[in-house]
Amino acid sequence: MKPVPDTPYMLPDMERHLISIHKRSGRRFWDGYQHNRIDKALEYFAKGGQGVDCGANVGAVAIKMVDAVDELHCIEPASDAFECLAHNMKVHPTETAVVLHHAAVGDVCGMARMNMEPTTRMGDRQLCKEHQPGTEIEMITIDSLDLDDCRLIKMDIQGYELKALKGAALTISRCHPVIILETEAHSKLPNLWNDSDAPLGWLAKRGYREVATFGVDHVMVK
Repeated sequence: MKPVPDTPYMLPDMERHLISIHKRSGRRFWDGYQHNRIDKALEYFAKGGQGVDCGANVGAVAIKMVDAVDELHCIEPASDAFECLAHNMKVHPTETAVVLHHAAVGDVCGMARMNMEPTTRMGDRQLCKEHQPGTEIEMITIDSLDLDDCRLIKMDIQGYELKALKGAALTISRCHPVIILETEAHSKLPNLWNDSDAPLGWLAKRGYREVATFGVDHVMVK
């Protein structure tokens, strides 16, 4: 891990993407990285309850999500990112209960494989398909968390969103959380698990509608 200058936060040694965002925008990522998505979501639910950050990475969005919920579940499979996530959520000042899950999120509980090759963009790692080698990791579902007041779900999991939604079907049906969903373009991801529009269609069939778009991120409400 390496420290982020003038902050208590840490990043994986090879991470460059978040730093480059800071240099381009002049805004510190831990003060504003994708936080406008959370601000928009808050227009559609009362603060409190539970939230889930799928693909939490180092916690750049989680440190905003803790302001919106009473209990936040952060799910991150990559070991180097998870180490920084655990540190960053520990040092970040909050009264919200934070529960960390070192795992991938999908449609079943079990084991999966992930490409853990060193990269300067930790968030671009993907789960491996059957014929591909990778590091074995645990996989959980959102439904396995047994949440009774889930108000917010954020998914940034590199093309695996549809499977994760299917693994959250009971939670979504029971709680109707606001969902922030990334849908990457086909050309960007070498492993596409579904058509990029499929997660939005799955939610639309369950009564969800899109209320805002930020690039490839969609805020969905019911």
